[in-house]
Amino acid sequence: MNFNNKDLARISLLITLAVVVAILAYYIPALSILSFLTGSIFMIIGLISKNKAYTFISFMAYGFLLFILLDPVSAFIYLAVFCIPCLIMGYIMKNKDNEDMAYFVGTVVMAVAVLGLLAVFMRMSGFDFFENLRQSFEMSTKQLQSINPNYTLPKQLTVDNIVNISKQLFPSIVMITCLFMTLISKYMGLFLLRRIFPKEKMSFKPFSHFELPDRLGIFFLLFWLVINALSLFNILDKNYSDRLITNVLYLIIYMLVIEGLAVLIFFINKLNKGSRIIAVLITVILFWSAFFVLSFIAILDMAFDFRKLSFRRGK
Repeated sequence: MNFNNKDLARISLLITLAVVVAILAYYIPALSILSFLTGSIFMIIGLISKNKAYTFISFMAYGFLLFILLDPVSAFIYLAVFCIPCLIMGYIMKNKDNEDMAYFVGTVVMAVAVLGLLAVFMRMSGFDFFENLRQSFEMSTKQLQSINPNYTLPKQLTVDNIVNISKQLFPSIVMITCLFMTLISKYMGLFLLRRIFPKEKMSFKPFSHFELPDRLGIFFLLFWLVINALSLFNILDKNYSDRLITNVLYLIIYMLVIEGLAVLIFFINKLNKGSRIIAVLITVILFWSAFFVLSFIAILDMAFDFRKLSFRRGK
């Protein structure tokens, strides 16, 4: 087996950094957001490692250290939710033609890990996620009422309604969360790669070139037709089929929002400094309050290719 000391040294540095990040995020709640860096670091390991043995050794060493320094449950969560999905994403990204596929594969693996862990914890501990959610909402409402006795939830928005909506949209909520986490891990990882290993000659598409598959609309149309056909012939329950379509629709809307944001950033980068600040503020407002505008921008970009991304038409 061909061992490269330089490669081993770089991976050792990254594992040390990942352990420090995990310790800070675990023992200092205010720094828990640093957990995102774990995925970024393992994406880099998957990307730069030239020997699968190094990857396996680094993964085992990291898991062993977390079991000692944190606790078994937290260590397992880090490994399953952050390390494995982003490691896979990094490996697939070695082939630059598969960069987009790497992102979506990493997201799916992360979503499966999250749902699997949740199912295991619920079965082992008797933990009811939605009942806990209900209690949290009720407690929050009581706290708000203690501050303002006149505060009440709108009649059409009760705690039961919120919990029921959460149940119906739970698959899309998990997928959207994983899409966001993987996206942050990917671009944060590429940023760290350029800073830690500046001599590493790797180039990837910037976020402003983010795009969805051209056939996404065709996929959703076919999905809608198949699900409705199954419902029509009583193969699928009507409520279940409606829930499936709604979840997929929300998932597509979120992905369109991300592409719309990328389109805006693409054109913001072409502005002068003063105009850029104003444009960034408008983009932030749109992202948080008018996401449907970003979705519409993405649809227009998919139709007319405003950014003139030559590689899109070659797919």
